Amino acid sequence: KWYLKKVHILFNSEKGGACICTTNNYILIGAYNTEIKMQNGQPQCPGELNKRIEALAANLLQSNN
Repeated sequence: KWYLKKVHILFNSEKGGACICTTNNYILIGAYNTEIKMQNGQPQCPGELNKRIEALAANLLQSNN
């Protein structure tokens, strides 16, 4: 059975950072840059990055079950 292990913030700097999400079969790495705007006009941020990486992991797990 596939499962989500956990989400970690890998690093955080003045203008961005990254997170890693691990499952038993995948290692997902996401990065954000606060100087880049999202579609809603807001700067990229760690909370949104974590949410999207977790959603991607959940979608991958569903598609493989």
